[in-house]
Amino acid sequence: MLNNAIVTLIIYKRSQALGLKVIASMVADAQNELDQIEKRANRLVNNYLLTL
Repeated sequence: MLNNAIVTLIIYKRSQALGLKVIASMVADAQNELDQIEKRANRLVNNYLLTL
């Protein structure tokens, strides 16, 4: 009975850790997307300023 509880707890903790890794990966992807958007926006602004 105790062994089953321990195994269940270990599985639960592993799934939590995996979930956190997935979330961290999604946050990193979102940050990369934002960085790309910022670069594009800066290029557009710079191009616009060159036309003034």
